[in-house]
Amino acid sequence: MIRFEKFFDHMMSWEGGDQYHNIPGDPGGPTKYGISQKAYPDLDIEALTYEEAVAIYEEDYCPNYISEICHDETAGRLFDIGVNAGPKRAAILLQAAANEELEGRSDVSFQRLALDGNIGPKSLEVINALGEDLYDEYHRHIAQFYTNLSKKKSYKKFLRGWLNRLNDPIMGE
Repeated sequence: MIRFEKFFDHMMSWEGGDQYHNIPGDPGGPTKYGISQKAYPDLDIEALTYEEAVAIYEEDYCPNYISEICHDETAGRLFDIGVNAGPKRAAILLQAAANEELEGRSDVSFQRLALDGNIGPKSLEVINALGEDLYDEYHRHIAQFYTNLSKKKSYKKFLRGWLNRLNDPIMGE
């Protein structure tokens, strides 16, 4: 639970905490605690409480497999990018990074992972075998994802913030 609290606190520092935001051009619409109206159209975002936000993040953005990833920063980044881009996209980016990291490595012998966003036992085995070596590749994949996303005019203004967030260590230095 302490690990989730660190992930959550880091994410809140970037999502604006308990402030209600309605930023022009943000396709997610109004947000509070980083919860968007687009993702939760039936929720009264402005009245959202801290406890409700934590429950949403635990249920929808922190799949059980995150607790099984040994490298803290990789697990935290998986949670964080999952908040921005969705847990499935975050998992696909991690699987792609793991495949890149596997190439040319003779110290580990695993088959490439399917890029399906399902982090099961096979993906966990590879992710944990690669350990902290995987993090730089994952970081690169996320940066590329944000850069590609920013090519859409409505997202361009968010790129600098996304990259600053990506470069902010979750577990501290």
